[in-house]
Amino acid sequence: MSELVRKSVAQEQQERKIETRTAVERIAGFTIVATAVAVLVVLVATAVYDQKPLRLRKRVPYGREGEGLHLPPVPDALNRACPRH
Repeated sequence: MSELVRKSVAQEQQERKIETRTAVERIAGFTIVATAVAVLVVLVATAVYDQKPLRLRKRVPYGREGEGLHLPPVPDALNRACPRH
């Protein structure tokens, strides 16, 4: 009888060890996944925050009030775009 009790106690201890290992493995797995998600969120947030707003139109200087759009003559515009050294 005492031998059966010893085996039973040993089996219970073994089962507790297995349950503990399983719980630790679950917690470790969750921690790894949570860390990976946090790193991904930080990377995405950094990329979005550093991005400059898209400008679909270029700002063009206007003349005086009532004159409408003012563009420089073609040679002046070319000289500004590609200055000669």
